[in-house]
Amino acid sequence: MEAKADKEKIGLMEEISWGQKSRALWLQAGDRNTKFFHRTTNAHKRFNSLSSIEAEGVCYDTLPDMKSAIQGLYKSLFTESEQWRPGVAGLALPRLQASDKDYLELSFSEDEVSKALSDCCGDKSPGPDGMTMAFLQSNWPTLNGDIMGMFTIFFFHRGSL
Repeated sequence: MEAKADKEKIGLMEEISWGQKSRALWLQAGDRNTKFFHRTTNAHKRFNSLSSIEAEGVCYDTLPDMKSAIQGLYKSLFTESEQWRPGVAGLALPRLQASDKDYLELSFSEDEVSKALSDCCGDKSPGPDGMTMAFLQSNWPTLNGDIMGMFTIFFFHRGSL
């Protein structure tokens, strides 16, 4: 039953893949390159598939064997083999004073944010909002109210929004 479900899933995924590939070529060249298209995608399909794998000197050629070999490889990679780790129990670590703790929990000041923003390199890739640092730096006089408002909300909610 599981193998049959896997086969159906793979068939559906292959059908979706072929549909996406055909639409991309159709948009570029219409149906004039059908023979070329099929040769190209078949070559990509052969190149991007595994008929067998070799792990620890043993060759696996069936899907269940390949799955278990790959799973075993990653399990061994991410399993900790060391039984001993250094501890911090006997170390004399300094404690924060109450004044230091209060200072760490202060809200960001506008001068602090402005200085941090001006210290950043402006030509880095844009953030998740699509804005680059150069944009924020050049438009700081316009945006500072909104950005400082965001920091104020963050401070009062302690990041639990």
